[in-house]
Amino acid sequence: MRAILNSLLIGVTVWCAPFDIEGFIKKGALVGVVADYQELGRAAASIVDRHQKGETLGAIQVIWSSSPTRVVNRATSQVLGVSVPHALNAKYVD
Repeated sequence: MRAILNSLLIGVTVWCAPFDIEGFIKKGALVGVVADYQELGRAAASIVDRHQKGETLGAIQVIWSSSPTRVVNRATSQVLGVSVPHALNAKYVD
C-alpha cells in the first residue's frame, strides 16, 4: 500500500507540476497541491521587471506559493482505504 501511495504522490508532484493539478486529481490521482495562479503571476511579473531593470536572473530569489491549496480525490481515497487527516485542511473533489 505504501508503494502505491508513494507512486501516486510522486506522479502528482513531479509529472504534473507544470499542468493543471486539480484536473489531474479529478482524473484519479490521490492528492496534489495547487498554487494560487494570481500569486504566481505577480511573482513572475516581478522577476521579469527586475531582470529588465538589469538584475541577473541568478541573483533573483525563487518565489514559492505562500498559500497552496491541498486537493484530495475523495473517490480514490475511498478505493484505496486511505483517510486524509483533517489537519491538512484539504479541498475534496469527486
